Amino acid sequence: MVVPHRSIAFIGAFAVVSTLLASCGEGKVAQCNKLIGLANQATDEIKGLQQGGGDSADEKKKQLEKIANSLDGYTKKAEGLSLQDDQLKAFQKQLITLYQQTRDNSRALLAAVNTKDAKATNAALSKLIQGGGTEQTLIRSVNTYCSPTSASPSASPAASTPALTPQPAK
Repeated sequence: MVVPHRSIAFIGAFAVVSTLLASCGEGKVAQCNKLIGLANQATDEIKGLQQGGGDSADEKKKQLEKIANSLDGYTKKAEGLSLQDDQLKAFQKQLITLYQQTRDNSRALLAAVNTKDAKATNAALSKLIQGGGTEQTLIRSVNTYCSPTSASPSASPAASTPALTPQPAK
């Protein structure tokens, strides 16, 4: 069978265009790595801030303000992530909400401590603890979705995806 040269050229051009289009979007693994990498970076920084500082009340207040400010920065970084995968976009929104709520609750706790309002202090502390449960649920969901065994046409079983590291309970 003789194949005309135009058909060969068309097939070759189609293969090149298909390859280029496939490489334009990031796969699930790369997107998981972006989201998980940012979340782990934030967790490591917050852990460092929690462990740093002194034992005086003023030092603890400064530490809490630094944590809130850090969460502001990570909220902006999370908002700036470019993800195409719909499930990862949903996780991204949840992560942003978690950062915002934790930031707001940290500032509420700081304000309550500054005004010596015991009721407001307990309420803010309770909300911070609840946020820890939300964080654990989100971590499990992202790790399950991003695991190499998760079914996805764009996931590569040979690709390595890091896991989110949970923050230890306080």
